[in-house]
Amino acid sequence: MIDFIRPYPFLVADGEGRRYACRAYGQPRPDDLWEGWFVFFPVDNGRRALATDRETTQPRRQHLAYWADGISKTFLEGALARALRLRPEALLERRAYWAGEEAAQARIEAELYERAAVEARAQAERAERLQRAMEARLARLEDAPVSDPTKRRAD
Repeated sequence: MIDFIRPYPFLVADGEGRRYACRAYGQPRPDDLWEGWFVFFPVDNGRRALATDRETTQPRRQHLAYWADGISKTFLEGALARALRLRPEALLERRAYWAGEEAAQARIEAELYERAAVEARAQAERAERLQRAMEARLARLEDAPVSDPTKRRAD
């Protein structure tokens, strides 16, 4: 899930003078860290938005927001230059990689839950068998004749 982190109040321009508005975005990774990147939206129509690759990795979303709050216009100008050099295929490849990692993690978790469910069912069946056996023993005890402990058996 991609989160919008913050907009920036100034425009940055590329080497040809084309201006862009910038926003910071982030998303959690399968290892629970957060990665952040920038997306540059052209102010002048006719071009597509540009995104950088990962610019930072932070332990939590609030750390990512804190990092994004400290970004200067000069830093964003360098990020725009990186975004202009970044091939769209590289970004898609990275996103596909993380999607594959998330799918693999989900399969592992599903297998663990399935094993736990099998074990829980087996434990429930054992408990039910034990309960039936105890109930049967109790019934036999209730049906058994009561002996008089004061009488002795003749041997």
